[in-house]
Amino acid sequence: MEHVTLKHVAKVSGFSVTTVSRVLGGTDYPISAEARDAITKAAKDLGYIPNMLARGLKTSVSKEVAVIMPSITNPFYTSMTMGIEGELSAKGYNMLVYLTSGSDAKDCEMIGSLRGKMIAGVIVAADCITEALVDTLRMLKKSNIPFVVTDYDPNLAEPTVGVFFDYRRGGQMAARYLLQQGHCYIAFATRTLDKLSRRSRKDGFCETMAAAGASFTEEDVFVSSVKDEFKAGVELAQQVLHTGKMYTAISANNDAVALGILSELAKCGLKVPEDISVIGFDDCVFSRMSIPLLTTVQVPAEEMGKMAAQFMLNELEIKKTQYSIYLEPKIVERQSVRKIETRGETVV
Repeated sequence: MEHVTLKHVAKVSGFSVTTVSRVLGGTDYPISAEARDAITKAAKDLGYIPNMLARGLKTSVSKEVAVIMPSITNPFYTSMTMGIEGELSAKGYNMLVYLTSGSDAKDCEMIGSLRGKMIAGVIVAADCITEALVDTLRMLKKSNIPFVVTDYDPNLAEPTVGVFFDYRRGGQMAARYLLQQGHCYIAFATRTLDKLSRRSRKDGFCETMAAAGASFTEEDVFVSSVKDEFKAGVELAQQVLHTGKMYTAISANNDAVALGILSELAKCGLKVPEDISVIGFDDCVFSRMSIPLLTTVQVPAEEMGKMAAQFMLNELEIKKTQYSIYLEPKIVERQSVRKIETRGETVV
């Protein structure tokens, strides 16, 4: 894509390059409000990069890649960041981390501001992609700033380049695994279902339970609005226990939530997996340190980060058009799920 210059803005707006330069440079150049608005609109429509960045691009090539994510404390995103940083640094690029706020307006403003900075590209490592954010990302492309995403709602209008994970299939695998271990009374514990990945995990889980004819309804889905994942797990365990139902297993929407559940169950004097089983989702580093070691659905976060960075480097260095790729889940068996001996057919 050709870089947008002052000449392009001048041609579209109908004013001289000198006049356009003065208006976009923020000077008090005497010109009518209508003319100033026409120049500003032309610059915006064309995706013109502000002068400060344009001057920088003439003298050097940016080696800064912005990485946008919702958290640096969640072990899933920590692993993904490690994958991104390793690939970028090997090619001489620096990673700049920006955290989302949870507000569409603020996040769009933050992403939009990258157009005025020395940024080579943007990796959106978050499950917060909305139509509004896609529109903002399109503006980046108009400014010759490529982007790659790692979570994306396929129902959105604009297909895009990214590295994705089949969360629905992961939810199906978690349910199928518990059923195969003889569990019939299972609770599903999750944080609020405002994120695509959480909804997909829950939908896949519920579909498999229904297909197996298991005793499972929406009343067996427990939701916490607590933002901290571990604390949400504690609250979810309390919700499950307070029902008085004899659940034999709990499926958590991620490992951090599962660890909170393990903590609360231990506090209540329940042994895992002897009294109740727990399965997580992510296979974060802490799942290999918990007591007991956590059985979980593996999401290759670091690999996703590496591949996203590789896609970005291909865009930047060889201008190669990338395509989306989906990574598959797998069950990692450890110690937190016990097998219940049952009669009858094995669930597959």
